[in-house]
Amino acid sequence: MDSTGNLTADINLVDLLNNSDNRNDHIVNPLQLMQINNTYYDTETISGELNVNHYKLKVIHFNIRSLPDKFDQLKILLTNTNINPDIILLCETFLNTNNETLYQLPDYQFISACRKNKTCGGVGMYIHNNIVYKLRPDLAPHNEGSFETIFIEVLNSDKRYIIGEVYRPPNAHLQTSINNYEETLMNINQTKLESIIGTDQNLDYMKINEHKKTQDLLHIFFNNGYLPTIIKPTRITHNTSTLIDNLYLKTSGNTLITSGIITTDISDHLPILICIKSTKPKKKQ
Repeated sequence: MDSTGNLTADINLVDLLNNSDNRNDHIVNPLQLMQINNTYYDTETISGELNVNHYKLKVIHFNIRSLPDKFDQLKILLTNTNINPDIILLCETFLNTNNETLYQLPDYQFISACRKNKTCGGVGMYIHNNIVYKLRPDLAPHNEGSFETIFIEVLNSDKRYIIGEVYRPPNAHLQTSINNYEETLMNINQTKLESIIGTDQNLDYMKINEHKKTQDLLHIFFNNGYLPTIIKPTRITHNTSTLIDNLYLKTSGNTLITSGIITTDISDHLPILICIKSTKPKKKQ
């Protein structure tokens, strides 16, 4: 690790991750059947590939596990990658009503839904100043300590989206959480807008065949027209690799996207991103 908090010798790690097969040979994971090409990026590679302005919307989701502790490292990561995201979705901000206005980034507005009666947890969102938006608390239940959410509606004429963050703590009641996800998706569908939802769901898609509730969650997203854009592990330790973070997308069928995972040890979760590049021109009759 270097002085910036990023992993050194990233190229070997990234190659290892991108070339590894996280599948069990005799088990077919439904995510393997989807035509999604995820890439692990180091900070140098991602700055070369994703800092261009050909993307009309760039969104990062990051379980940061204490914004006060990791704020400086987050700023360094954004500088080193040069992605210039439109929106940064955060969970486990560990903010409270006394400090939630203290961690401002240049060129961004920060909105937060911190815990008022408990410690840790919390969700937040950095929104670039070029984004016109309004808060949409009506779209998702927000239950402190069990299902924490923050949602906006992007009002830019060329970027009409519902964008939000959901944090489901690991000890939250499973069926209640699944019901809350379903209620949220149904509410968003009534807006008729495309949508991006970042979440730490604490349900591991790498073990989807072993866990019925995890299957149920994925089916709810599918049934409401959403696709997970991350299909590789987002939390990697010496002994485990889990896919519990995701960015779900509901969009028209002609949308081109790039999605991936950034290798950094700021948190025990890796940041994930989705970039909406353009739309394919419709074929003439």
